[in-house]
Amino acid sequence: MKEDDFKIKVAENPYTPANILAELARDKSNSIRAYVALNPNTPVDILVELARDEDFFTRRFTAENPNTPADILVELARDEDPDIRYFVAKNRNTPLDSLIKLAMSGDEDIRQEVINNPTIRELAELLKPLL
Repeated sequence: MKEDDFKIKVAENPYTPANILAELARDKSNSIRAYVALNPNTPVDILVELARDEDFFTRRFTAENPNTPADILVELARDEDPDIRYFVAKNRNTPLDSLIKLAMSGDEDIRQEVINNPTIRELAELLKPLL
């Protein structure tokens, strides 16, 4: 097994300790950093760093991570890459005001993910009796 393959296995393992994930988050390999971003047990302070990574997949996987905090998703919702914004639109933790801004974008795929976002679906259910 190559060293990078081993590091990827460690980075994606949900039982990897936070201090090891922090070390892997600073690895020179984009793939390794991306897998750290996808790990659901990556600590928030590391996700904050990874959200600002130059690598597309690292930012994308940070946008997908169910533990990425709302303020970081707000930041990622303004990413220049529409694919990053697409994954922000899917994340349950994305604040409503960011979802509304994403829905106003001209991108149909992003709009569809906003419609499918659990936050929007729950809001629609709450508003049903008022309509």
